[in-house]
Amino acid sequence: MTSLSRAAFGDRPDQAVTAVPADPRERWLAAVVLGGQGWYARAAALLEELMGAADPVLAASSAATLAAHRRQLGGHENARRLDAAGLARLAAGAQLADPGRAGHGALEPAGSAAGAGGQDGGNPGSAIRGPAGRPEVPGPPNGGGPPPRSPEHRGVTPPPHRPTGALGHPPNRERLSFGGGLAWATGTRALGERAPLSTAIGPTVEVSAGRLGEPARPVDIPRYGAWSDVLLGLAADAVGLGRLAEARRLLAVAPVGRGWRPELRAGWLRAETELASGRADAALGPAEIAAEIAAEAGSVRHRVKSALVLGVALATDGHRSRAVSTLSTALHDATDLGLLPLVWPAALVLADLVPTRGDQFCRCAAVALHSVLRRADPVGRRLAERSPWVPRLAGPTG
Repeated sequence: MTSLSRAAFGDRPDQAVTAVPADPRERWLAAVVLGGQGWYARAAALLEELMGAADPVLAASSAATLAAHRRQLGGHENARRLDAAGLARLAAGAQLADPGRAGHGALEPAGSAAGAGGQDGGNPGSAIRGPAGRPEVPGPPNGGGPPPRSPEHRGVTPPPHRPTGALGHPPNRERLSFGGGLAWATGTRALGERAPLSTAIGPTVEVSAGRLGEPARPVDIPRYGAWSDVLLGLAADAVGLGRLAEARRLLAVAPVGRGWRPELRAGWLRAETELASGRADAALGPAEIAAEIAAEAGSVRHRVKSALVLGVALATDGHRSRAVSTLSTALHDATDLGLLPLVWPAALVLADLVPTRGDQFCRCAAVALHSVLRRADPVGRRLAERSPWVPRLAGPTG
């Protein structure tokens, strides 16, 4: 495993990226690391170039990574267009590799990439067409690897499916709830309101550190992983835009049976979808499974993010004490490792859970968010400033 692989998907997410690698895959890894640390402008410069790569897998993975960074700044519509562009590159590449699949269940883009994801009326899920309208994903089937974990895997009976619709109006940018904390962390809609947040700057919280320096399982970007990245990205975009039925359809067809990353991200999204549907109890199972996968994988950044998702699910379902413990550890690790995109949402959720220390947590969030916005490119800053999901904590970004 290279040093950049360890930084992106292993035990060194705090590693500084000091040079632009010559190898394209290493440049993608460098962009992943930079985004995890909140250096969005530097990451965007690398990813925008890689999106034009001749290799459709690298191009699609780069589009999905940039889309994730846009979502973290509240730009779900922008992210949707990027994910759709990645889907179109993969679909075109699959048809070129196997033209016999065309018209026989191939996953085809519905119109242009921008048209599939750029309009309110567009539906990236409609781009997934198989025989008789059934969804199908070309490439390695789920049966080629271990099946994805399910709530039954842990002895939990999943709740019955209930139809969901779009959520209501977005909350005031200065008043957000537990659901809002998850919105900032993972791109979902907030479900309520919180008290106005302070813009002061001050110290952060001190709690016990998590485990670092553990071995990590290697990660590559095969075609299978690229399909998963763009489809799960589109599902995350749909959740953030309140298109919950669409998110469920995309989750149902995304290939997640191979490798820990697709399975982990699917767990986050299942939890987010249930939280956005007002079903916090149903979100706990997927969030717990995601935390288990992250712990086994050895990726510190993914472990911290999984703790954040789990903490929000616990808090929303009324498990306050465990939520505070889980989120406090996540906040400490994210702060210690410089993972600023995870610092500010964790601090804001803790401000709700521990009102006696609310000002302290809000100051911590303000410092982190201010740094993130200063490190973003002009597009990212504009998206954040216009988004109802990014609170007004940091003031002007220049």
